[in-house]
Amino acid sequence: MAGMKKADIRRQGILADLKAGDRTLEELKEKYSSSTETIKADIKYLRGQGIEINTVRNNTQNRYSIKQESAEEAVYFEKTSSKNVRKLFLMLILQKKDGMSFADIKEAVVKYSRDKYLKYYSNSEEDAAEMTFNTIRNDLKELVEEKLIKERNELYYISSQAPLQLVLSEEEAEHVFMLLENCAKGSVYEEVLNGIKKKMTDSLFYETKGADENYYVYKRKYEEANRIEGILNELNKYPFETKQLEIQYKGNSDHEVTIYMSVGNIVYSLEKDKVYLLGHSKGKPMVIAYNQIKSIRATSESNKVFRNDFYKRLVNTMFGISVEEPVHVKVEFDNRVYIREKINRILKNRPEATVSVEGDIFIYEDNISGMHDFARYLRSYGSGCRVLQPKKLQNILKNGAQRTLYFYEQMEENDE
Repeated sequence: MAGMKKADIRRQGILADLKAGDRTLEELKEKYSSSTETIKADIKYLRGQGIEINTVRNNTQNRYSIKQESAEEAVYFEKTSSKNVRKLFLMLILQKKDGMSFADIKEAVVKYSRDKYLKYYSNSEEDAAEMTFNTIRNDLKELVEEKLIKERNELYYISSQAPLQLVLSEEEAEHVFMLLENCAKGSVYEEVLNGIKKKMTDSLFYETKGADENYYVYKRKYEEANRIEGILNELNKYPFETKQLEIQYKGNSDHEVTIYMSVGNIVYSLEKDKVYLLGHSKGKPMVIAYNQIKSIRATSESNKVFRNDFYKRLVNTMFGISVEEPVHVKVEFDNRVYIREKINRILKNRPEATVSVEGDIFIYEDNISGMHDFARYLRSYGSGCRVLQPKKLQNILKNGAQRTLYFYEQMEENDE
């Protein structure tokens, strides 16, 4: 969240030097224009981070080296500032509720932030409140500028770019599981609910051995974690950020196809449980599911599209997995409680979305890449929503409704 301090930059440089080879105290002093005491303090600090540094005294000189077997694993960790701790704390607060006013945030800070490391309070009780609230306001402003949170209509929301995710406690998850168990059989959502129940069953009642510690669902290890991490590690063997890739993949009718792709971004779809490569091939955007790929080879051609403006925006506008050009949509929703809740949830993950209220209706506007996926989502609202624009989205929904109507008409004719 903030730039590295001078000491951190120097210590990181010293670590890189030692990983490259032995260095004397005098060499480090000269390179970093620092005193003997400063360099020795830096070496002590690095050792305190668990880095094994040897000291050999030779001809009145200290020579430093990192043990060969630990050199590759030696990593420098920057000490975080109290401001970063505060901002992390605010992001955690904002994840607990869909949209919080400044007054809500102040109340939560007063309730939870008595920890001395947060430094929201001054030593004087007289100016404590003023200091606290000014500090919160400044921290929130910085978080908005860093796009880690969003502000809309005087409410603050966590951004989809924030590297945080809250999980359910086991008690809460078991409560949700019991609700799913009691859902009426024959419901139109039965298949979807059964899928959710299966995932919760796996995560609640079965321990998964060997799963990466960074992946959890309901405080249990996510069984697919090793597979996903393995895919990412495999992709990292190729310089996809800078070089075009030759990719062989399984196309339609199981025919193998060879293309040359400049990767724009790599995404994982939780809904589809797949990793996808988004990129350009022959000047046109395309998408390939990783499980379709047979082989990859890096070419000598440069990749000039990796995370460029198009792919940065595409990730924010995708609804499902799509490389379509984003299209502006405008949808009218009935002002009902359950619809308001669903709209609030979707706003948290849609950076370009806006909502306005006009009497008994909501007007939702967004830039969407993936019209068919968005149309499937809108069908879940039934008669509670109407597409105002674009015409293409209206036609997708109308055609789907006509096919459904035709299906039931055929069933009635067969019954007769």
